[in-house]
Amino acid sequence: MPGPTPPTRLWYDKNPIAKTDQIAGCFTSHSYTTRLLYTVPARRKAIVEMIYASVIRSVAASTPHEPKFFVSFWISGDLYDFVLVWLNSSQNAVKDKDSFAAGGNVLLNAGDKIEFYTSDDSTGGECCYNAGYKLTEFDA
Repeated sequence: MPGPTPPTRLWYDKNPIAKTDQIAGCFTSHSYTTRLLYTVPARRKAIVEMIYASVIRSVAASTPHEPKFFVSFWISGDLYDFVLVWLNSSQNAVKDKDSFAAGGNVLLNAGDKIEFYTSDDSTGGECCYNAGYKLTEFDA
């Protein structure tokens, strides 16, 4: 008589690896700059479980423009990204802040990307950026 059938592994239980990364830093004016990038490796998928971002004005600018913080999902094979978050510090006051945080499950396939990038066209001044993610990567 055969023994019990072993349970079937769920699709997200195939060699799971938890991954996190973050960026935290203060920068003066700059053009679009990638601050953090994650790409799902070949033959893998990933569930994005948490993502957050914030921008805080730390030094007032002499000629202010809105500093921006974007969080985008790039779908493999597409020429365009899906902007999940667009933050900006709309005032020139020190400690002016905009932030975003979300939990949930977003499934990414091999080649898909999460990109965090910033820009600030102000003259003078400085903004502090903080962002990160937590995801679980697994075999496709």
